[in-house]
Amino acid sequence: MWFSRLKPVENGLVFCKPTRFSCQQRALKITKFARNRLGRQLLFRCFFIGFGNNVVITLPLQWQKLIERERNRSLLYFPVMSTETQVQAIERMIQELLAEDSAYFLVEVRIKPTNNVKIFLDGDQGITIEKCIAINRALYKQLEGSGLFPGDDFSLEVSSPGLDEPLKLFRQYQKNVGRMVEVLLKDGSRTEGKLLEVRENAISVEETKGKNKKKEVIQHLFQFDDIKSTKIQIVF
Repeated sequence: MWFSRLKPVENGLVFCKPTRFSCQQRALKITKFARNRLGRQLLFRCFFIGFGNNVVITLPLQWQKLIERERNRSLLYFPVMSTETQVQAIERMIQELLAEDSAYFLVEVRIKPTNNVKIFLDGDQGITIEKCIAINRALYKQLEGSGLFPGDDFSLEVSSPGLDEPLKLFRQYQKNVGRMVEVLLKDGSRTEGKLLEVRENAISVEETKGKNKKKEVIQHLFQFDDIKSTKIQIVF
């Protein structure tokens, strides 16, 4: 939420504590919200305390009872939508945006407590920066006014997964066949080697130990159910 519950105080004041945005942005958002909730005929002004993020809106005293009544009915409170619900809604939006181009796919949606939305996309042949920018712009327009984030208080990032991100989808494993990977099993053991094959329920990894005459090549078959994470390794 971009501010806490509005609280009526003395002398017709409504007090709130924004968590983000500049003073001007706070004033605009608070003004728009209060007018929508209390009626367009309501006139008031905002002023800012000289420290911290506190904001006070001055209102006519006759509106105090209305404010209190509306607050009790939770009309002056933005309910917190669960992160799971937000993620599912955004996933549907992205799937629609990607529907016309099957070469790209959604990897993951993450939402931080600060409403920072991170979208990870990938493609069978990789994904370009231009494609990420296009999806970012289209998705941002859909999120604005969607009601998923009160006051449209969110930031959006769309990118491909970094090398520090583990492989999550079957298609990611398939596109990385032939590359070096590090496989971490649920029992804590690690194996580094070349991803040789991706099967329905397992992957085949070729591990090389030693050099020259002591060189030993071992092929491992890891079940997906036993894998905790698989990361791409950079070889120089």
